[in-house]
Amino acid sequence: MTQRKTLLLGEMLVNKGMITIEHLDKALAEQNRSKGFLGSILIRMGFVTEEELLPVLSEQLGIEYVKLKDVAIEPDIIKLVPAKLVNYYKLVPLRFSNNMLTIAVTDPLDIHTLDDIRLILGYEIVSVLAGEKDIIETIRAYYGIGADTIEKMTPKEGIKEEAALEDIETLADDATIIKFVNQIITQAYRDRATDIHIEPYEDELLIRFRIDGVLHDVPVPPTLTFPAGHNLQDKDNVRSQHS
Repeated sequence: MTQRKTLLLGEMLVNKGMITIEHLDKALAEQNRSKGFLGSILIRMGFVTEEELLPVLSEQLGIEYVKLKDVAIEPDIIKLVPAKLVNYYKLVPLRFSNNMLTIAVTDPLDIHTLDDIRLILGYEIVSVLAGEKDIIETIRAYYGIGADTIEKMTPKEGIKEEAALEDIETLADDATIIKFVNQIITQAYRDRATDIHIEPYEDELLIRFRIDGVLHDVPVPPTLTFPAGHNLQDKDNVRSQHS
């Protein structure tokens, strides 16, 4: 069954003039060696781009393909799914109606992952196809840089004013703080920023990157929590409860 789908994808790409028979033969030979997904191999070998491949894959699978850059997502939809979850599973919530949540993922046929998400959130899940880079960029745009890390290091009850100086110094050495700072630096490097401006206020944190001489605001997420009664668990632990 899997082999038939793989061959069909290659045939569709050849029929559409997107790759040649020679390209397909080389990719299939590499697939036999590495046992990878044909589409990923074709992209890695430079025969097609992800943006070219995904609409064809969507047609083959009979699953909707969404170009996330062209979609405006309502804030209320974003609030339905915590940053921990979107970063862990690499998904973007798109629509919600009648207890049914539509999410964009790179593998909409991954039943185990979809079951995990359904169990954690308590919603029925409908999956659509989207590109990995598109998903990552959309998560950053809507949730902010390092959103999952901020959740871990921000206490639900907030930071008490009477916190002692030594507590702050201890917090600065915490692994989550270090990870968050690393995420900021990494993103600044990717954006080719020459400066990072961090402005802490009583109720918010502002981060700006200077790019080509101009300061740009960097999205920083608010404190988000899971819906009551739900906790993000290790995938294997989640599956063991309903497998």
